Amino acid sequence: SLNKSFAALCGLTFFWQFSWVVLFNVHHPDGARILVKVGWSGITFLPAVYYHFVLESMGVQSTYKRQLKWIYAIGFIFLGLLWSTKNFINGFNEFSWGLYPKAALPIHPLYLIYLGVVYLLGVQKLITFFRGGGVTPARRVQAKYILISLVMYGFAGSDFAINYGVPFYPLKL
Repeated sequence: SLNKSFAALCGLTFFWQFSWVVLFNVHHPDGARILVKVGWSGITFLPAVYYHFVLESMGVQSTYKRQLKWIYAIGFIFLGLLWSTKNFINGFNEFSWGLYPKAALPIHPLYLIYLGVVYLLGVQKLITFFRGGGVTPARRVQAKYILISLVMYGFAGSDFAINYGVPFYPLKL
């Protein structure tokens, strides 16, 4: 249902951010390594849950059921790779403000491609829905606000630069 998929998206985002709050306050390497993997366990499913929410919001989830299963399956593959190899996330980078997960080759860039493709697929579906005929004015407004919020949510992708050691924070305005 729409409410469940939205709750899952919000819950996963909270899980990710809460894991990082704890990580920023842990100074023991063993604890940090575990927290990095725990936090990334949630991040691996953000594309699938996001796309699921988009499909639910348009009421077309049954049409794309098979595609959605594949997207979730890829999330599970990344989860398995996260815990079984150091070629996805390998430890952490140290910054003045705390520790942050360190991207590893070759899997992390593949994850970013997966994330980008699923994100753009969702945005494309929302735009098509928004422009489509036969959509009630209320559903059109709903689609518009979901699209705006998801484009804003997409700026969270800048966070991935930190995985590669770019000292992005603290922001200096």
